[in-house]
Amino acid sequence: MGIAILKDRSVNRIKVFILMGLMFNTVYPQKKLEDTFCMKYEYPGDYSNCLTFETDKNFTYEYCGHLGVLKYGHGEYKFTDSQLILNYNKTEPIKTGHHLSEIWTNNKDTIYLKINILDFDGFPLHGVSVIYKDSLSKYGYSGVASNKEGVALINLKKDRTDLDFEISHLGFNIYKFSLDKNYNHNISVFLQKQGDGLPILNQIDTLEIVKIRPKYFTVKRKDGNIATWRKLED
Repeated sequence: MGIAILKDRSVNRIKVFILMGLMFNTVYPQKKLEDTFCMKYEYPGDYSNCLTFETDKNFTYEYCGHLGVLKYGHGEYKFTDSQLILNYNKTEPIKTGHHLSEIWTNNKDTIYLKINILDFDGFPLHGVSVIYKDSLSKYGYSGVASNKEGVALINLKKDRTDLDFEISHLGFNIYKFSLDKNYNHNISVFLQKQGDGLPILNQIDTLEIVKIRPKYFTVKRKDGNIATWRKLED
């Protein structure tokens, strides 16, 4: 009788340890991944590939090269059994350089051009190069720079040809556009920063978890390749 009771107690203890282990395995990954983890490359100065897990179950992803961000994404993550699921359902589409125009006529033989140059947040850009075709110029083109308010002013002789512009500024992509040289123009140009990568939109990645540790985790992709992401140390 005494032996049977001891066996029952031993079995119950084993059950408790198993339950504790299951709880630990369920909770452990969620807590340990609330940080930034990156993949290492042979030449670390060239690329960085990082996932940042946030406490509200959101994540951000950035794949960067020496020219800037190549790919980026944002969404929600969760664990299902032994899988890590990344749902890129919150990524914003990329914005490209563009311009808005107000056009009006006048009865003079000249036209007036006002070009407002801004970034995507609406802040004026000072010292931006504005180059345009000019048949009267020695080099076939002329140029001005935007002032502190991000404005470039140009007066030209009116004719029926199109006028080609090239706008460039350090840290931004070159932007080109044409306008009718027979009208006055008030133009707002929004420049795109260099290094803006391609967004990952409406994509779901399901990764098989191989191992999780406080400073790294290893996953198996659909193609069978193994990838290790290591915690970014301060």
